[in-house]
Amino acid sequence: MDEDISTKYPLPEGFEALVEGNLLRVKSGGSENAKKFNSREMTVTVEGKEIIVKPKEDRKKSHSMVNAFIAHVRNMCNGLKNDFEYRLEIVYSHFPMTVAIKGKSVEITNVAGSKKTRIARILGGTSVQVKGKEVIVKGPSKEDTGQTAANIEQVTRVKGKDTRVFQDGIYIVEKAGRKVE
Repeated sequence: MDEDISTKYPLPEGFEALVEGNLLRVKSGGSENAKKFNSREMTVTVEGKEIIVKPKEDRKKSHSMVNAFIAHVRNMCNGLKNDFEYRLEIVYSHFPMTVAIKGKSVEITNVAGSKKTRIARILGGTSVQVKGKEVIVKGPSKEDTGQTAANIEQVTRVKGKDTRVFQDGIYIVEKAGRKVE
């Protein structure tokens, strides 16, 4: 296999990377991000200040997996520079909701007048803050931060009601720096 089909990603200043089996760790300062990769389609190595991703076969699928993995590595580095931030808004007109953070979960009570407390998991190193009618989800991992925000949004979804009239819930209004329409 030729060397020219490998893709190199230069690490920014102050970053270091380490490959352990099928796990890539990127560190900067005191923070760290880790990502597992499919070792059957590609090999990942670190040489100096570069991450080298090489497909095992010269196929279109392998190249697209390599490019997707490089995008994940870029997101890992961006997250270590600046945390990814998701903003959610608490909306209710019928039943006032109460949102509280308990350890690694978000507890939401009185959704649609229900007595049952709904619980959404907080993933990885993500932090959640509640400020009035706004919930802010921050973290260095784009995947964990986005999944935590989605968990909060999904747990408050009300089934069996007309969503045009009954709009109570918690909704994502800003995803990692861009407004949601």
